[in-house]
Amino acid sequence: MIEAPFFPRYLFIVLDLNRHQWRSVNGTIGVSRLVMCGDRPNPVPHGVVEALVEATDALGILQFGRKLQLGGSVRLLAGPFAEQIAILHNLGDAGRVQVLLHILGRQVAISTKANNLLPLQQDQL
Repeated sequence: MIEAPFFPRYLFIVLDLNRHQWRSVNGTIGVSRLVMCGDRPNPVPHGVVEALVEATDALGILQFGRKLQLGGSVRLLAGPFAEQIAILHNLGDAGRVQVLLHILGRQVAISTKANNLLPLQQDQL
């Protein structure tokens, strides 16, 4: 295990696109550009940043595994199924877990590391 930024070179900001002059952010020293979807900033889904903050320990290191609950919804953060929503099925040994992913009309069990999962609340689905 190594310590590394989870989102290197990213800064998350709160914007009201109807109120704030968000285009000026791109001119701020140190900012490359906003992540865009067409001609507007692309927002992070509600609750994701809050879940990341909640999952950090006292040193600012993400510790996703401590918030996992069997039967709970999780977002896969890495691997070929990144960004998919799954159900936590089994907590295995050595930091491995098994999740149920809905693929081609059925649930498929896949195994991954616990730190590859972001626990989700009902309002984040």
